[in-house]
Amino acid sequence: MAIEGKSSAVTVEEICEKYGIEERQAWRYIKVVRKAWADVEAEERPTHRAWLLQVQSAVLSDARREKDHRAANGAVKNLIDLLGLKVSKVELQEGGLDALVAALQATPAQREDKIAALEEKALAAGLDPATLEPGSGPG
Repeated sequence: MAIEGKSSAVTVEEICEKYGIEERQAWRYIKVVRKAWADVEAEERPTHRAWLLQVQSAVLSDARREKDHRAANGAVKNLIDLLGLKVSKVELQEGGLDALVAALQATPAQREDKIAALEEKALAAGLDPATLEPGSGPG
């Protein structure tokens, strides 16, 4: 009934009339169905997220090819949101957009390799990567 766009209250009334049950029991059934939907949604979330990442990456690629900076910026913002990289300000130097795109398209293994390389650089500079504050690392 929810798929048909009916409100929960209307659904409860119809369930009570159709099956001869009390309103309280109908609400329990609705709660069980909502939980089941939420569980299915949670299981499918990684698949949906991966699909959205692919779509936004394609949008970014097309926008860059067509030199549509508005669409490219929108796609980058969406990718940042999807990846959970809530950034309030991004300062890009020459080639910065290419580096950002490369980072966004990197596989988890590539990201881990980059992190390991940065940690090695910090150790070589005599710093402990575990105790570094943001912005305090080697320049």
